[in-house]
Amino acid sequence: MSVNLPRREDGAWSAGLSRLAALTSRKKATASSHEVVPLRSEAEEELASITRSLRILEESGGADAASLLEDLVAAVLKTPTSPPETLMSEAEESALREAGSFVERMPPLTERASTATVLRSRAIRESSLPTSDVARLLGVGESRVRQRAAARTLFALRSGRTLLFPRFQFDDAGHELPGWDRVAPVFPEDARPVAIEVFMTRPNVDLVVDGESVSPVDWLAEGHDPAALIELAAYAFHRHPR
Repeated sequence: MSVNLPRREDGAWSAGLSRLAALTSRKKATASSHEVVPLRSEAEEELASITRSLRILEESGGADAASLLEDLVAAVLKTPTSPPETLMSEAEESALREAGSFVERMPPLTERASTATVLRSRAIRESSLPTSDVARLLGVGESRVRQRAAARTLFALRSGRTLLFPRFQFDDAGHELPGWDRVAPVFPEDARPVAIEVFMTRPNVDLVVDGESVSPVDWLAEGHDPAALIELAAYAFHRHPR
């Protein structure tokens, strides 16, 4: 895997890359050996550690963590899957079986929910609108769009110093959803974009139009009272943080 990065002195980031390099070397060594080496759990631990480092990098404005994570996923995909007996003792396996939590074999990384979340997060970023496009759609200046992002009446992601605006807050014609300026601030500042997108785009049993459940996007687009959606969002994201 080859990733071009700006030079940084951040200790966490450097340590993360060092661990990734060490893991890659171990994988290459294992490929030429007949021994079963329990790398799967170690790879997951490394992935979690490096992900934290990637977030530090992105927050500092050094690079786009979503792109780096995709490369990281591609590298870990080649990690050999070891049978569970090489990863735990008999007592540990027995305890997991009694709890109903034992898994004979972990699914491939490409089929795991965590991988789908990473890829979906990347897709949201790639389809998001830049500040200039949002200003044109709303008929305002770019400074006004940035002001609304700061006030959280528009939901924005950061990629370095650039603001990106996910499309789920606009209708198919590119207009801002009616009442969105009241709904957007309800989502916590640290809420994951994927969680907000799922909440906004999937039918909600508490939002019913003509006997059918509709998504929050459709609810607002059809001009219904945003107060009902505000209550649902507050419950979902504050009582059950995502």
